[in-house]
Amino acid sequence: FNPQGFLTSVRQEYARVGKYALDKAITEAEVRDREVEGKGKDNLGLPEFIITGMSLEGAQWDRANKRLADPNPGDLFNIMPNIAITARDSTVKAPPAAAQAPTSKPVKVMKSYSCPVYKYPARTDLHWVFNVDLPCDAEQGDIYWRLRGVALLCSTD
Repeated sequence: FNPQGFLTSVRQEYARVGKYALDKAITEAEVRDREVEGKGKDNLGLPEFIITGMSLEGAQWDRANKRLADPNPGDLFNIMPNIAITARDSTVKAPPAAAQAPTSKPVKVMKSYSCPVYKYPARTDLHWVFNVDLPCDAEQGDIYWRLRGVALLCSTD
């Protein structure tokens, strides 16, 4: 069980195809609200690397609004939807988000929480894997989830 090795191999594959140095590759993650359906491709034509089965501690994923939410009382761990892992060249700016059509509804501003991912519930630097930016409500912001100790766990044992 070596998640760091998996992430390094993802960065290597993207760096090879994108023809940039491995030390310039950074890992990105995106929460997918659907189940894995066949083989998806990213913008480089590489297959998507999907992580399933992670648990969210201290929060739950709001599938309707696609953001973090307070957990139900008594819930310690909540299943996280699939997460697609990709990599990109850190020297190139990330592509802008797709422009949305104007609607009559007010659009809520979203921030993100840099959620740490650990192999096990014991949160030490030995078990830390990487961070995933998870969308959250702008009113709560990053500090709200930090103070709650929210983290993603690969294993709850």
